[in-house]
Amino acid sequence: MEIVVFFIVLIYLPLLTYTSIHSAINYFDKQLNTIFEQHSRYRIIDKSLQDIFNNNVENEKIDFLNDSEDVYKRVQQFFIDKINAVQALTETAEKVSKESLKLMENIEFMDFYPRLQDGVGQYKINEEICNNHLVFFNKSDVTGDYWTDKRGSSYFKHKKMSGIHLAVEAYKCQPEVIKDVNWTSHIDLLNTFKKNDMNDKYISRQYIGTYSGVTRIYPAVPWIIEPKEYTFDLFDPRYRPWFVMAESAPKDILFLLDFSGSAKGQTQHLTKMTVLNILATLSPNDYINAVWFNSRRELVMKNCYDGFVPATSRNKRLLRSLLDNLEDRDQAFIGPALEYSYEQFKILKHLNDTYTSNGHKIIMLFTDGIEEWPTSIIENYTQINSDNIRIFGFSMGYGIGEQQSLDWIACKTDAEYAIINSIAAVRLQSRFYLSKLSEVLSYVYRSTNSIMTRPIIFTPPYMDAQKHGAVTTLSIPILNYTNGDDSKGFIGIAAVDYKLSTLKNIINLKNSNFYTFLIDNNGIVYYHPKMKLPKNDIYMIRRTACYNIKNPYRHTKKVQYGFTNEEVLKLMSLSDSISTMDILELEFQTPVFEEFRKMMIDKRCGEIIEDVDREYRCLVLENTPLVLGFVHQLQEPFFKLKNNDYKLNIHPSFNDITFYHTDIKRFCNISLDHLDEVERLHEITSRTNERCKKEEKIFFNYLNGLSNWVDSWYGKRNLKIKDDSVCDNNTYIPRDFSLQHYKFSFVQTRKHITAVFPKCSQQNFFDYMDDLKFDFHRHKIYPKLQFVVHGDNIATIRNILTNDDGIKLANVGVDWSNHFIDEYFKKLTYKNANWNICYKKNYECFIVTKDSYIIASSKINYFKHLFDDYNLYNEMNRTGLISQVEYTNYQLECPSTKFFNKIPTTSSSRGKKDFFQSLYYFLKNFIKYFYWWNILPTSFVESQPKITDNNNCTYNKRNTNEYCAKKQTFFKLNIHLEKEIQFILQNNCTVTLKMYPFNESDLYLFIKNSSCQNQEIHQDTSIVKEYDANMLSDCLLLKPKYRKIREDLDYTRYHYKEEPRECPSNSCHILMSFRLLLTIMLIKIFFHKFF
Repeated sequence: MEIVVFFIVLIYLPLLTYTSIHSAINYFDKQLNTIFEQHSRYRIIDKSLQDIFNNNVENEKIDFLNDSEDVYKRVQQFFIDKINAVQALTETAEKVSKESLKLMENIEFMDFYPRLQDGVGQYKINEEICNNHLVFFNKSDVTGDYWTDKRGSSYFKHKKMSGIHLAVEAYKCQPEVIKDVNWTSHIDLLNTFKKNDMNDKYISRQYIGTYSGVTRIYPAVPWIIEPKEYTFDLFDPRYRPWFVMAESAPKDILFLLDFSGSAKGQTQHLTKMTVLNILATLSPNDYINAVWFNSRRELVMKNCYDGFVPATSRNKRLLRSLLDNLEDRDQAFIGPALEYSYEQFKILKHLNDTYTSNGHKIIMLFTDGIEEWPTSIIENYTQINSDNIRIFGFSMGYGIGEQQSLDWIACKTDAEYAIINSIAAVRLQSRFYLSKLSEVLSYVYRSTNSIMTRPIIFTPPYMDAQKHGAVTTLSIPILNYTNGDDSKGFIGIAAVDYKLSTLKNIINLKNSNFYTFLIDNNGIVYYHPKMKLPKNDIYMIRRTACYNIKNPYRHTKKVQYGFTNEEVLKLMSLSDSISTMDILELEFQTPVFEEFRKMMIDKRCGEIIEDVDREYRCLVLENTPLVLGFVHQLQEPFFKLKNNDYKLNIHPSFNDITFYHTDIKRFCNISLDHLDEVERLHEITSRTNERCKKEEKIFFNYLNGLSNWVDSWYGKRNLKIKDDSVCDNNTYIPRDFSLQHYKFSFVQTRKHITAVFPKCSQQNFFDYMDDLKFDFHRHKIYPKLQFVVHGDNIATIRNILTNDDGIKLANVGVDWSNHFIDEYFKKLTYKNANWNICYKKNYECFIVTKDSYIIASSKINYFKHLFDDYNLYNEMNRTGLISQVEYTNYQLECPSTKFFNKIPTTSSSRGKKDFFQSLYYFLKNFIKYFYWWNILPTSFVESQPKITDNNNCTYNKRNTNEYCAKKQTFFKLNIHLEKEIQFILQNNCTVTLKMYPFNESDLYLFIKNSSCQNQEIHQDTSIVKEYDANMLSDCLLLKPKYRKIREDLDYTRYHYKEEPRECPSNSCHILMSFRLLLTIMLIKIFFHKFF
């Protein structure tokens, strides 16, 4: 009998083990869900939303074709109005400037004051003219006291006026300024301002910018400079995108940089600053390249890309950083460097629009002196090549002054040269080359004599200088008639702009599951709902601060030069305030979408393109370089109320321990851009008129539904405790919550409003929202409890679905530390008979998420991700049990890497010494970085200037973040049923893996049996953990993407009306060469005779 029992047990033992492990998994699964419901208050919010929406909502079916056509018509009209406005403004400006300047041509603005002793004197502005002008000017000066003192802030809300802003470098009584102030105040121009404003309510501002530094603005308000005592106003129309893009054709620019030993120190600093300022005048329609030279020559970007690249924000930033890596040494030889530069342009002749602007070909030569004149090289090139290249010269360095060689080079190539001998000269001289290019373009425009056929410039989005937020500007150059019809060049630029928030309201369809974006011929995004925008701030400023001389290093009051971060450059407009983004950087880069991008640029639009659970369509905006793109998301349709006629009482709940988050920027036709999170919700809840309640009934229903969940966290108490200590106080965190592991709870609705507890975890929630951009399933309807690993935490999420037809209403979630589930798993399973198998020799049990993260294990030390167990990952990948998808986020901020990228480039490499030089540079810059950013701030953090408060200086630690891209690979498990695999490693070592999916959670139990643990790790420790977000260098992203030129722009490079100037003779060079040769011969004879 005992033998029979033994055999029965032996036969049914696997079945018993099978049953026990299943019951153990189910129990663990239910316990996790119970904890989640306790920590999230899921049942409370589920009941509230079910009571409101169940049986009262239905999916809204949309007609993608018709709805996209409706959006297109609105946007097309939106731009037609802007085009009409800027054309009318330009037409009026040319007319009134011609008339006004004609009337002023006989006025003598300057008086001559001779010296009595010799009759030599100087010209000065006529005092009477200046005084009369100042009276008139001050009444229009938006920065002056008269403008603010005589009119209150509410005055400008009811009466729109035009005003004048003058650049800081300009003199108020300068004749050109007097003339520009006069003609821009013409009544006809002011009437055009008003007419445009009346015809188009979506125009934000209108401008007339002139070359004297005058800006006529409508409507104008008092100019904000804060804090006034420590802020310098750098606003100058000549450096705004709408100005520099309109005054010349696109261009290919090659920077030819002298990095010889004589050009080091301050001279090199001037060169880099000048390049930085020139880059600020370029747009994605322009292309850039750079060559350094001394006794050798090389491309600056050689190790990244060999060729010209578009002047996007990222590419300009990369060039700036690479210049910091170059080392000045040896002697400069211009001849070979110039030939090498010419070769770069010859390559362009065989390339398409993707690799060149097809416009001006320009070399910008920066040097502190040229010993040999490259006469033969330039003359040979100009004889052989009909497509001449202009060479603009920059004489760099303190005390260098005029260089006849540079003057001759510039003259022979129909260009000019400038002298930059101080930091004060950098800004103005950085745009001197544009006067020559604008002259060419003006001749072309004069020949057509029609403003209606003149191309209109559409700037990429940028931040308005006066807190108006993100804007795009349309602009047209105004022809100069100062000297009548014989004049040349432009007198200024006319422009109108609109806010991106306004365009968003025009584009968006309410309760629709498709969205719209806007790109140009380069694929650059002009609008996208995913586009990350900076906060509204003042731009084109420079701030200083008082000095703290407590510390010895400040005692001499010398400014300590350090590193300038990206934000400072943006505020000074030396870097794009909104980084240019390609559409591929904001959308999933599937092969279908990449082809769709090409179709948009080619303007092959109209049909619907299918891509799995998405549909695409594009429509061309006539008379613009822009194309509308539509993305229809099929996976999650919007819903609407079945009955929208009932009256709604709004009863939101607010307390001091929870907070609401919303990204709504406009509500019931009211802008909320200027308000913070709390103020937005209070403003929204104050909009309780019947029209608004009916229009936004779903939103208000959500707000009512959230009130019970908010009240469940201690009602509407006013807590007398600081926000930052709530999380550490057991009084306010429920007793059954683990303070060690619990982070926050949240309810995320489908109407852009989220409620979060506790309020002190606000930053943790924002970090989670940023990390969630990597989660592909955040929008999908999914019945199970989901687990998303982000950073050091785990977010658990469950959908709320209507009981009747499963329409998704919200996401409810809890954020825990990444050790919480592991500790709970060990506590539940250790010495539990049902889990004995997990603690046997050679066995390991671990809990795995859908994304292949390991969040719990029976071992103390375990892998974080299946990818770390490389042999196991390879086998699962081979058998199709795991798949991977790559995603790159291009809108992140990362700690600056400039402190560690000082390894010398080829400008200083010496073969065998490469390793030691690299090590030397790394250690040197590591010590510098460690000293500046870790040691010093601990002792004098108060000495870093921040902003002033009541004329008192306050300080904070400097932020060195810069924009970056990070790439992450997602590993998705394709396991729907129980599965077992077996594979053999080296030395015939066998690994067996059993996989069990959970019923209520998006988790899996893996049971691995292996006796070869030492062989199951990465053999190559240098393998990158692809599941982590790894930063991509700008160098890797440098290659140009497919684009086409704007066919309506003019690409004339030379014009027959250009007036040639008399070039300096190179005889002095020949004389110097003869003298040098004679000296060498005499020295040779001397040494031969006496030695």
